[in-house]
Amino acid sequence: MTRMCCVCRRVEQKGRWHRLIRSNEEELVTHGYCPECFAVTMAEIQRYIDDTNSFQCFGPVLRSTPCNWGSSCV
Repeated sequence: MTRMCCVCRRVEQKGRWHRLIRSNEEELVTHGYCPECFAVTMAEIQRYIDDTNSFQCFGPVLRSTPCNWGSSCV
């Protein structure tokens, strides 16, 4: 089974990632992230988390004052 990056569409062959030149229609393909796209995606997620945690949390029930539960409020 061939792994293909869902972002840049490179394929993994023997542990190395290459641009897909031609595909075999009979070959099974699974999708994931190549190491470069994975690092960029994780950085974007971390920025989103950091931005989200900068807002005040009002706990599970809307309150007039922020809770003191820390950054893991839901």
